[in-house]
Amino acid sequence: WIAEVLLEKLPLILPEVTLFMSANDMSNMPYAHLMGWIQNPSKGDSNFTHTLKEVMVSHNPPVITVFNVKEYGRRHLRTLEYTSNMSLCLHEVSGEPYPDRVGGVLAMSGGIPMTTVTPEPSLIITRALNSEMGTQTHIPSRFLAGLIPAC
Repeated sequence: WIAEVLLEKLPLILPEVTLFMSANDMSNMPYAHLMGWIQNPSKGDSNFTHTLKEVMVSHNPPVITVFNVKEYGRRHLRTLEYTSNMSLCLHEVSGEPYPDRVGGVLAMSGGIPMTTVTPEPSLIITRALNSEMGTQTHIPSRFLAGLIPAC
């Protein structure tokens, strides 16, 4: 089912990207996570040559969601970049929505899946209120977009 969902759409949204997935049997799973990378435009002496992409494919209804994986404080977190069905996405994607078809289902797609990531400074903010709650870490809202429902 994963190949059926990605067959027509993947070459359009992530051309020349090879996606990798777990070796586990995914035939009865409701969704699958795939990983791949795209090459960043060359900018002089930059050592940051690729952007890691995470593609989440849902089975029923067929939906493709693309995240950039970005390092933040030596941790790798996702930022939402594209969805093939805005009505089923947990956050609003930037850019104008447009009608699109994935796996035979017509929906409004949004976002730009080919965006790349450049290095930026980051800061991890933690607090320890008491021993019962343990250490809490602040995660900026941009890394939660598409993972939990937007307010």
